[in-house]
Amino acid sequence: MHPESINRYIETYGSVAIFLLMFSNGIISTPPSEVVLAAAGAMASLGYGSLLSASSSAITGNLAGALALYFLGRSLGYSWVQSARRWALAMKVPQQAIDLVFPEGQVIDRLFVALRDRGVLWVAVFRCMPILRSIISLPAGMMRMPVLKFTAWSAAGITTWSFLWIWVGYSLRENWHRPGGRLYNILIGVFCLVVIIVARSVAKNYHNRDR
Repeated sequence: MHPESINRYIETYGSVAIFLLMFSNGIISTPPSEVVLAAAGAMASLGYGSLLSASSSAITGNLAGALALYFLGRSLGYSWVQSARRWALAMKVPQQAIDLVFPEGQVIDRLFVALRDRGVLWVAVFRCMPILRSIISLPAGMMRMPVLKFTAWSAAGITTWSFLWIWVGYSLRENWHRPGGRLYNILIGVFCLVVIIVARSVAKNYHNRDR
């Protein structure tokens, strides 16, 4: 979805558009969350709604999508995802679209192991990483992670990610999408690195305290 189209949706439908776009991102990783959030921040800076309404709509919409995918994984399990992937491949659905909706088994397996071995803190960490931020709901549901823990850590990661990109859009205003992909890639890379370093430090201190 083109940034200008997202701008128009938010300008026309306001918080409802932000909620629905972020709900979609929570399930199928599209439209890109950083694009929607930056657009929401830019629109708020130009007078189309408030920062509070933009933030709350983005966070609740994304969390609702994450919970929907979590319960899907919890109720249908691993075999369903792989069966759906094979069906989509047989129907000649584009590979990129399939990977977003029905990730490969090895991707789910690696995320499953990460959550099992490193703990629920990493739900919040993965929420601050493109693509993985949506997929992580599937293995969390499959391993039957407690709903309250999943919701709390997801909310923490989603809130952090949302505030970052809404601030970017609010600061750049109508020019938010003009710097191109390079700015976004740099910001995403730096932010993901910071999140991983902080998460590892917190996890290390937590495990040391338990000993």
